[in-house]
Amino acid sequence: MDNLAVKPHPFTEGDTLNKMSDAEVAAIISHGGAALNKSPLMPAWGYTLSKSDIAALISYIRAVAVPPYHAGGLVYDQK
Repeated sequence: MDNLAVKPHPFTEGDTLNKMSDAEVAAIISHGGAALNKSPLMPAWGYTLSKSDIAALISYIRAVAVPPYHAGGLVYDQK
């Protein structure tokens, strides 16, 4: 990664990635960094990866996030 003009965020960087919705992460993966005013050097993968591939990639990114990712929405008490 030393040869990249813009250093990408590590996939484990939860402080940054946890603030983004799955739709935003999917848009960046599918359409490239320019889709959300990020680095245009991030290529678009929407024609290479299937929707299920992108969903799996997002799941992986969420699984390795530090601090851990917690999805928004309703939380039910588990008594």
